[in-house]
Amino acid sequence: MYKTQKNDSFSALIMGMGKILDVNYIRISKLKKSPRVKTDYEAVKSDWEEVGGDIEHGITEYKERIGC
Repeated sequence: MYKTQKNDSFSALIMGMGKILDVNYIRISKLKKSPRVKTDYEAVKSDWEEVGGDIEHGITEYKERIGC
């Protein structure tokens, strides 16, 4: 099992070195636009904004019911 992991790591190292030396790969990868993915920060921020809006709505509804 250890031998397989060692071979996998070595293979990954060799592939990485090959990508560094391959100029065409670098040009192609820079031309591709990566899809917009939300960062963890943005996802958590938007979740808490939703929670805040729900709480605000609940408080407003409660005040209307009790007549404040």
